[in-house]
Amino acid sequence: MALSSQRSKRVSTEALGSGARRCIDYLLLTILLVTAWVFVPHSPKFAANLQQDAVEFVVPAINLLENGRLLMVRYMHPSPPAHPIGLALLLAPFYAVLGHFPGNGIYCIALCLLGAVVGIYLIARKLVSPTCGLLAGLFF
Repeated sequence: MALSSQRSKRVSTEALGSGARRCIDYLLLTILLVTAWVFVPHSPKFAANLQQDAVEFVVPAINLLENGRLLMVRYMHPSPPAHPIGLALLLAPFYAVLGHFPGNGIYCIALCLLGAVVGIYLIARKLVSPTCGLLAGLFF
């Protein structure tokens, strides 16, 4: 008797179909993204008060927009950035759209965070289960 009830439960979950599974995936992704956006500090005022190392990434991006050259100015002499140029190139479009306030770069970082949460969810869902994907995305 117990075996037949287990079979009926298994059949009912298999009968969901791919449309319902996709809908559940979208719902879980929405919950993850809203949770990440709410709990991660992403205000420009917060980002403008970061440590000195953040300036090494922000100033070359702003100089790229203003002067067309990816450089730092130290002691009145232009020099190449001290860090790889990848993050400065990622930040430049955000400064072009949102303005040259140094704290506006936090929106680029927040978008990268949301992309990482989605990626972790999709990988864990594919490898293990949707529940594991949800937990992996939440605890990232």
